[in-house]
Amino acid sequence: MPQEILVKPELLTGACIEKNFSYLEVSASEVNPDVIFDIVTKGSHHGAIVYVLRDAFNPALATRVIENFDSILARTEGGNRTDDSFVKTNQIGATQFSRSGDEYVREVIQTSSISLDLFDGVAHDEIEQLFATELLEMTFAKKGMVLRSSRFKNIPAGFCTLRRWLDNGEMALMPHDDTAQLLSARKDGYEVAGATHVVSYNAAVETSDKGGALKVWNINPDEACRERLGLVSTGYPYPIDSLDGIESLTVQLRQGDAYFLNSSFIHGVSSVQEGRRLSAGRFVGKISDDVAVYWT
Repeated sequence: MPQEILVKPELLTGACIEKNFSYLEVSASEVNPDVIFDIVTKGSHHGAIVYVLRDAFNPALATRVIENFDSILARTEGGNRTDDSFVKTNQIGATQFSRSGDEYVREVIQTSSISLDLFDGVAHDEIEQLFATELLEMTFAKKGMVLRSSRFKNIPAGFCTLRRWLDNGEMALMPHDDTAQLLSARKDGYEVAGATHVVSYNAAVETSDKGGALKVWNINPDEACRERLGLVSTGYPYPIDSLDGIESLTVQLRQGDAYFLNSSFIHGVSSVQEGRRLSAGRFVGKISDDVAVYWT
């Protein structure tokens, strides 16, 4: 478990992994479900906070999803996420970022049709390759827990959201943490607010020829840190220079890979210098001793 420490007295405070801060990678055919379970329920697996599944799905499947995504972008003029002055992205699907439960599920409903269009020509069993939902459900069931979609007023969360990060000159996705979104969920009691930390699952549908790597820093900011930086409701963005000297790791992804990340730790995506980067993702969090949920 992360240990509470003061990382940078002048700016960043929070928790870090004291020993073996790392990531693990494995062929998807050799996945160890216990690693995923530990990251979701405990935050790490013996210090590893990222678990990369190489070759989780094939390029032909990825190509069909890319074609669908690009088709939807063309007819929606850039996707359904308007410019919120935070993240530059083309997005299909709902996001709970800075939204209450009510605001989020209304967006889920509004985007449900185009979200389904993302998987035109994709077989039902191929969805398992992309998201490993059945694997997760069985893993949690064996541990005496339920994994399900989160709900607000009985409306289920989105299944996934696809995003193509658009470079902003410094990084494709600036350093941020995903715990802050739980604070927005507290506004109206959306159940995800009960998660102790957030795990991000992402499938690498399209990867850039140069750049676009995942970078994670060994710092899980506390609420005082977010207050100090004015990031209470967003967790975005942390100044890049504030992370100087903090231990970090970098993971280069290939098309067809997927990963689980304890995204309460500050993380981002390096500048996309050549090509494009498209990921399909959702969040997972343990909200009680016997329930974990996912949302987007």
